[in-house]
Amino acid sequence: MIRRSAPGGAFTLIEVLGAAGLAAVVVAACTVVLPGGQRLERAAQLSVAVQGALLARERIALDLWQMGMKPGVEGPVRIGSRSIAFYRTSFEGANARLTPIRYVVRPTPGGNLRLVRQEFGGNVIKSEQALPGTIVRSILFKEVVDPLGGGRHLLVQLTTLDEDVPASRTGFGRARTTTLAFVHKYRVPGLLGAGAISSGTDVIVDGDLPATP
Repeated sequence: MIRRSAPGGAFTLIEVLGAAGLAAVVVAACTVVLPGGQRLERAAQLSVAVQGALLARERIALDLWQMGMKPGVEGPVRIGSRSIAFYRTSFEGANARLTPIRYVVRPTPGGNLRLVRQEFGGNVIKSEQALPGTIVRSILFKEVVDPLGGGRHLLVQLTTLDEDVPASRTGFGRARTTTLAFVHKYRVPGLLGAGAISSGTDVIVDGDLPATP
């Protein structure tokens, strides 16, 4: 039986060693838990960056799958350094409506970008929405022509991050980034101006394609 040397007196050697051992166990547990917690936090940061990239891809791809082309010699898309414009097709009875859609970027307080989707009508913006939860570090739109005759494609490449911070605060142990690229094949006639809609269909064009800065 372990006792103190006297009531209110000093602890015995065994009690001191037992307390020291318990403290060592607590410290060891902290050294195991804290790095694990940091790893979980970094994984969560990366998940936010990946989710932002996937949301942007889904929104852009949804519009691209409905891409149409105005009769004439102009190509199906208009591409800028960090923007793109094209017609989205919708059907109203026997009529086909071509609505101009533009994706542009706007600067953020942290020196990054927000991807903004704009819908036009009569050459003016009818609606505008920044893609929620998506912080963009960089974005590229590029048209690619298959040299083997496989058609024309649009390459979209973007880098997103989990929070709106300057570039100096990204990297290991800081804000996390992810890069995503996808290719979309134009679902429009390969021959520009070719008739793809029946003669009984009227095409309603809601204005010209906007400029792409």
